[in-house]
Amino acid sequence: MLGYEKNELIDKKVNKIMPKAFSEFHDNLVRNYIRKREHNEKNKVERIVYALSKENLLVEVVLFTKVNFKTIG
Repeated sequence: MLGYEKNELIDKKVNKIMPKAFSEFHDNLVRNYIRKREHNEKNKVERIVYALSKENLLVEVVLFTKVNFKTIG
């Protein structure tokens, strides 16, 4: 969908497919989310976001996330 080969994304940060304006702040957002343990119903999220294709085009995608706080510690 984004033009990357599987091996280009495995074991890489998700920041690689984020527009730069978002990727610069992403790590801190995730750290704060985990630190605050806002895990009621918020640990299951569906959002429409923009991903960066290999050709540097913005692609609208639906993102489904679920945080398992038991495995995070």
